Amino acid sequence: MDGTNAVASVPKGFYLTDAIAEHATACLQDFKRADKPFFLYVAFTSPHWPIQSRPEELAKYKDTYKMGWDAMRAARYRRQVVMGLFQPDQAVLTPRARLEAPWSGVTDKDWQASRMKAHAAMVDRMDQDIGKILAALRENGQLDNTLLFFLSDNGASPEEPRSGGFDRPTETRDGRHNMYGAELERKGVAPGPETTAGSIGPMWANAANTPFRYWKAETYEGGICTPLIVHWPAAIKAHGEFRRQPGHIIDLMATILDVTATPFPKEFHGHPTIPPQGRSLRLAFEDRPLQRDGLFWECLIRFCPNWTHQDSLGVQPTRMTEQPVRVRSGTRRTFL
Repeated sequence: MDGTNAVASVPKGFYLTDAIAEHATACLQDFKRADKPFFLYVAFTSPHWPIQSRPEELAKYKDTYKMGWDAMRAARYRRQVVMGLFQPDQAVLTPRARLEAPWSGVTDKDWQASRMKAHAAMVDRMDQDIGKILAALRENGQLDNTLLFFLSDNGASPEEPRSGGFDRPTETRDGRHNMYGAELERKGVAPGPETTAGSIGPMWANAANTPFRYWKAETYEGGICTPLIVHWPAAIKAHGEFRRQPGHIIDLMATILDVTATPFPKEFHGHPTIPPQGRSLRLAFEDRPLQRDGLFWECLIRFCPNWTHQDSLGVQPTRMTEQPVRVRSGTRRTFL
């Protein structure tokens, strides 16, 4: 789609991640001519499945993930501790999500490693395209005084689409057959090309979420906790520092309203509005505490924890829902 219009055709070599970045940079040129404050939401689909990558990025990671998910988790955790991202007395490396799935027991190691290779290649390409957006801001003289947020919507996904159908196309735009997880695994075809629609699966997702437990669609930290990178040199004097204050996606609007001194409207088109519930992250920029009553997560009626603001980085929750939670045909108690 281009706005509300269906795209009838795309040029040879089209790659959506590149197209999103190109559109974003074109918007920046329009904003420059308008010479007004602007808001730009750049929603890359990478590295969501289907994991499809360009050959030049795939080649970079040819052997990177042959170490397997256990060694990758251990190596990433060591690096996270050394760089100060996590403190080992507060955020330990959690056990493998599926104890019965050690890398040593994997029989198709090359194919499994190819999944993460394609995933990393997507991230690499997205990183390059983000660089192009930053370069456009720099060229326009707007980089230093533009507030940038970069984050993911959730932890890495364990999903394994086994076949096409519903929202999963069974063929490419030009009619070629799309191979999904079951066929890719059976034939030993590495994901990456346009005719593949693979995913990384649960064990690589668990590794990508190091050191947390589990993955997307669970209210463990592997599902709900993602990093946020903020860049605003004109106002944030610290560079390359970590902040420990837990934030939430609802805080982004509150932050933008705060730093732009924009009042939130009490009504819109004659209808009353609901005031934003988030907290401005400006205090976190200054490494000051954020005051809030609590943060809550619920996904697919699975778990419903109530976490206080101290619980973002591995600290046990102070209170949990005690009533059984109905899950389709059965019940499940919340637990950690």
